[in-house]
Amino acid sequence: MDPRRANAFTLIEMIAVVLLIALVAAVAIPNLGLRSGRATMQEAESLAALLTFGRQRAVMSGQPQRVILDLDAQRYWLESLGAAPGETGEPEGGWSELSELPLVAPRDEEATYLPARGPAGRPYAPAAGVFLAAVETPEGRIQRGQVVVPFAWDGSSEATEVWVEAEEGNRVVLRLPPMADRIGIRRVDG
Repeated sequence: MDPRRANAFTLIEMIAVVLLIALVAAVAIPNLGLRSGRATMQEAESLAALLTFGRQRAVMSGQPQRVILDLDAQRYWLESLGAAPGETGEPEGGWSELSELPLVAPRDEEATYLPARGPAGRPYAPAAGVFLAAVETPEGRIQRGQVVVPFAWDGSSEATEVWVEAEEGNRVVLRLPPMADRIGIRRVDG
């Protein structure tokens, strides 16, 4: 046998390798975009769940809640209206002294927002490659800084849209209606 022949590829072998590479690329390349689209949608659903939880918590507790969207740090979390720092809300002599319990709502300057207890109050970062791009409020489009999405004691809020995007260009918009309707999530092309 010719030694040059033993070390070379035949034309048929080269074509088979090229076809195999093309087949793998045809399957893998479209799925790369799908993975990004799924990550964007999952992040939008996670944020929608937190917004829904904030609205439900406001209604159930009768206390205003708010979701903070930090567009610069790419984090979001839930805060609850609570007593002023250092106050427990319990009368000095204990709950047996009900005659001294003030029966008026605290003034706004006496209460402050604190991170909600549990996982909802911890800052959450979007998945790698996904980011909070902008927030549309009645005052306009916001792309930097912290945005507060407030929920009144009855669960009402301002109409708000939150844009979640991926580095690859996939975009999803969350639409938060003013009243206790379902949060809309839709993909945006291009």
